[in-house]
Amino acid sequence: AQLAAVAPGLPSADVVAARVARTSGAVADSAGSPGQASGYFARSAARFARGVPRSRPYADTLLLQAAAATDAGASAGSVLDPCRRAVSVLRDLREGTSARAMAPCVDAFARSAGGDGQALLAEAFEAAQLAQGSVTTTQIARAAARLSESARNPAAAEAIRQRDEAGRRLAGLYQARDEASAAAGRGGGPSVQEIDGRIAEAQDALTDADQAAQSAAPGFAQLLQSVSSANEVFERLEPGEALTSIFLPPEGHGWTFVLRDGRIGAGRIGVTGTQMDALVEQLRATLEDGNGEKPFAAGTAHEIYRALFAGVAGPVGEARRLVVVPSGQLLSVPFGVLVDAPPPAPTGYENVSFLLARMPIAHVPAPSSFVALRRAGPSRASQPWFGFGAPTPVPLAQALRTFPASAQCGRLLASLPPLATAGLELQASGQLMRASARDIRTGSAFTADAVRRTALRDFRVLHFATHGLMPGELSCLQEATIIASPSPGAPNAANALLTAGIVLDLELDADVVVLSACNSGGGSAGESLSSLARSIFYAGARSLMVTHWYLNDAAATRIIAYSLRNLQQGQGMAEALRGAQLDLARNVPGGGHPALWGAFALVGPGPSGRAAQVEAAR
Repeated sequence: AQLAAVAPGLPSADVVAARVARTSGAVADSAGSPGQASGYFARSAARFARGVPRSRPYADTLLLQAAAATDAGASAGSVLDPCRRAVSVLRDLREGTSARAMAPCVDAFARSAGGDGQALLAEAFEAAQLAQGSVTTTQIARAAARLSESARNPAAAEAIRQRDEAGRRLAGLYQARDEASAAAGRGGGPSVQEIDGRIAEAQDALTDADQAAQSAAPGFAQLLQSVSSANEVFERLEPGEALTSIFLPPEGHGWTFVLRDGRIGAGRIGVTGTQMDALVEQLRATLEDGNGEKPFAAGTAHEIYRALFAGVAGPVGEARRLVVVPSGQLLSVPFGVLVDAPPPAPTGYENVSFLLARMPIAHVPAPSSFVALRRAGPSRASQPWFGFGAPTPVPLAQALRTFPASAQCGRLLASLPPLATAGLELQASGQLMRASARDIRTGSAFTADAVRRTALRDFRVLHFATHGLMPGELSCLQEATIIASPSPGAPNAANALLTAGIVLDLELDADVVVLSACNSGGGSAGESLSSLARSIFYAGARSLMVTHWYLNDAAATRIIAYSLRNLQQGQGMAEALRGAQLDLARNVPGGGHPALWGAFALVGPGPSGRAAQVEAAR
């Protein structure tokens, strides 16, 4: 109180005391005294609750308290209260945290459920959704900032700005309340009761502003760390369809959650996040050449499958379609290449039981994406297809001027090779979809400006046959980028970069966006692909068909053509892609290697298809 009185610009007494107690807790934890640390964190959380309730520091401290208590040997049930408060705050703030920070709480909810406590499993499922990687955190923040300045939808931009301002106003009132509490009795300012009234009004205003932002920009929630309840997922799942959400912290074993036919199942994952990263790296090393020249690591693919699904074998085995929410390095794996039974040999693909052969598979960035995309329903666009691709290479001089601070980035951009078959792929796809000959832009006609000028919301399928770069592949890029053609004579190649930020300003009404010749790469690039998918979903697409590595041109063209043919015949997008992949594997000599058929993945559930809709209605 004395500090607040002499230096009112500093944090309030409660906040200062909270920070001191949290620092003491961190010191005790580092010294190997988790019980003592838990006490400090509890005191810190109590002071934060008075000074800045419903704030990120308060939630973070509650998670620290839960972790320390768990390390000290506390029962799972005894840490549920701080976990519930932390989850509630983060959910209201639409902010995520690391899997490491959330792990003790997910464990506590799942263990307390005893295997079949549905209410506690629902809490564990929702808590797990708040875990996000650092790349996702950065790209979500960047997307929200871009939207607040969007020229496409001024009403949405203003609503998002007002939402941010309402949040800042509420934070300021919490600080003013704490200062008023510290200065109580001295007079000269509003009372704590008066400020409490303003806080209540500000909280209502923030709720209204959040709802206004959602109304003005219906896809906005997908760009944030939104949480969907288990019941919301159940409402959107079709009979027999399963959503599988994977929570896997680096040091812990994590959990696989399976939601199907109104029931939640949960199984402990058999390896740690770090061990899973190594398995994914081993698996991708046998796939990334795209031509099937390396022996497929069938044993590793089965080890990944067993680690993820052994504890939920029943609900997964009985599903007729799988929607997967991966995490970490698993974002860079198309789940169709996983092996669901012990293979006859550690390497090779002959007589191997692939998960894709059992069921169609789709991937989504988050359960909230699944709910929102299913809620949107099928496209209402009048035209079948539009294609972009076969860009002209970027001249070195333009590329260097695009990244003046890094000649290496410029040289890498200029070194992207021409895509010899991309134009033929687009022509064949357009004919197959019975599109107009005018509905294609290739070569120098394919620029970022050309994409922006096209009435994209008129088309049910958008097809990009071009390079895709993730930040990990070109360090000068801060977000995932689709490569177009540069403008001749332009000072730089900016018009060749169709970034995720530009995608946010597009207006789509597409059942599927095909990104052929793109790849997500490994490592954090999987997260970048997930963030690109969020941007495309925000713009108005229901699903995204991507490749996880560069692959044989003939294989890619055949899979895309057969997928679109199957879609035209009324199949759902997941079924259409699966049918095309299995056709290649079974009917083309050498096509059985998953490096050739397995690169493609569907992100987003996509349209269900007429046949699936009839079956679900029975």
